[in-house]
Amino acid sequence: MRLVFFLPFALLVSTGAPTNEVHVAEGPTWASEVDAQIAQAMARDAIPGVQLAIAENGKLIYSKTYGVADIETGRKVTGETLFHVGSVTKAFTGLLLAQLAAEGKVDLKAPISRYVPELDASVGGATTHQLLTHSAGWADATNFSGRSDDAALGESMLKASDTWIHTAPGRVFSYSNPGFSMAGYVAERAAGKPFVQLMDEYLLSKISLDHATFRPAIAMTREFSLGHVKDAQGRVVVQRPMSVNAADNPAGFLYMSAEDLVRFCSVLMQGGMLDGQRVVSEKATAIATSRNIAIPGTPDNRSGYGLQIDIVGGERVWRKSGGMQGFISHISMWPDRKLAVAISVNNESAMPISHTDVVAQVARQVAQAPAPVARVERIGTPEERREFVGRYRAPGGTIVEIFEADGALQFRGKRGPFPVFLVGDDRIVIKQPDRAMESVVLRDAQGKVEFMHAQSRAVVKLEAAQR
Repeated sequence: MRLVFFLPFALLVSTGAPTNEVHVAEGPTWASEVDAQIAQAMARDAIPGVQLAIAENGKLIYSKTYGVADIETGRKVTGETLFHVGSVTKAFTGLLLAQLAAEGKVDLKAPISRYVPELDASVGGATTHQLLTHSAGWADATNFSGRSDDAALGESMLKASDTWIHTAPGRVFSYSNPGFSMAGYVAERAAGKPFVQLMDEYLLSKISLDHATFRPAIAMTREFSLGHVKDAQGRVVVQRPMSVNAADNPAGFLYMSAEDLVRFCSVLMQGGMLDGQRVVSEKATAIATSRNIAIPGTPDNRSGYGLQIDIVGGERVWRKSGGMQGFISHISMWPDRKLAVAISVNNESAMPISHTDVVAQVARQVAQAPAPVARVERIGTPEERREFVGRYRAPGGTIVEIFEADGALQFRGKRGPFPVFLVGDDRIVIKQPDRAMESVVLRDAQGKVEFMHAQSRAVVKLEAAQR
């Protein structure tokens, strides 16, 4: 276990962490409560290892590690241990493109075919801005296994075709990993250097993230964590093989520590400044953190460049989560306070997504999001049910169906049928045996159902898509 803090406290604090107990001479008064929250989540979700880091006003004020980097050797997580941070990578890619734009090397509003003229016409009309805000209408896909060489990105992106298109650009926020990979390739073509080299030169080296890397072969020469999953018997095991796919590096394959993450967050919150030095232009950070297309389901949440730009309790909050096979990471920022919290775990527990806010509430009393409003499930009137009946296309191309049977709605996809209930005026819930999946209903100008929106992705009602 590792504990770092830079605050003048004088009490002896004993941690409640689920690793070897550590005693320190000084520590924040809230540390024991944070420890208790982390320990409870680790026990509940069988999390082998955790990193937690907090930065305030550009300085690391608290860093703590818990548990092991892999269950087979028992190597302990340290502050330098590299975790696969998954889609948190997108925040880095977004800032990289914003910096290139600030330097005049990329026009974010120009068609990407300006930089990649070989692209099929069906995809070349999208703009880099649309790709970075998930508003290009592109489909989603994730491939955890692929090549590790720099050429893989370009070779994959040049295969883009109309099968990558999910809906028309600008209509709806719909999360797309291929869209971010293409944005990274635009950076590569515009600047004339491999994407990984650009990321190192423009961001990683300037922010002094000396151990952060896209390359597993380099990560493995340093302190690094393995991912963990549950096998068919519910046992926690090491994820094998490790995830490698350089064709999707811009979308989610960075290795770094939680301390690295909050250092990056500090750059965003301080307008490109860090340790009294300018490392990124103020214009670039403003572009990357601007409020763009609405993210359905919450009243104030908007898409930045690889970030969610929200308002909670009247206060700005910027967030990004990332998942990789056997890993989850999450960053939350309160830019008006210059406060950032990062948590990484080496299994697939969603704890980081909830507990960055928990930690910030304990340590700095940030505003809590409103509690979910209890909603009554109903089968709906015949007229209401009729609105939803039809075939829908999911972002990966799968066709699903909502139909009526015995006076109620049913959902059928790869599994099913499952009952469907209306919840309020703008949501439905699909009751699967293992979970209930809620979808936000989005309507067109005539009030007809156009999209369902769940897990940040739009599901297109086919009759709406063909108008």
